[in-house]
Amino acid sequence: MTMRRIALPSAAWLGVLQAFVPSQSGFGLETASRLVALATVFGTITAMIYHLGEKHQAVANARDNVTKRIERIERGLEAIDHVLTMIREWQVKVERRLRRLETGE
Repeated sequence: MTMRRIALPSAAWLGVLQAFVPSQSGFGLETASRLVALATVFGTITAMIYHLGEKHQAVANARDNVTKRIERIERGLEAIDHVLTMIREWQVKVERRLRRLETGE
C-alpha cells in the first residue's frame, strides 16, 4: 500500500481527532505526537479497509464474468446437443428408407 493512499485518510482522521482535544489545554508536543500517531493508525486502517473493498469488488466482477461465460458455453453445448439429436433422428429415417428399398417394400 502506498503512502499516498494512507496520507489523505490520516489527515482526515487528524482533523477529527483534533476536535476531541480541549482547547484550553493547548497543543503540546506530546499531545500533537499522540494525535499524529493515532491519526496515522486510523488512516492506515481506513486505507486497508478501502483496499480490501476494492479487492472484493474485483473478485465479484471476475466471478460474474466467469458465470456469464459458463452460461454462454452451456447454451452452445445445448445447441450442439440439439443438432446431434436432429442428425440421429435423420440417420434413423435414412436407415429405415434404405432397408425398405433393399427389401423392396
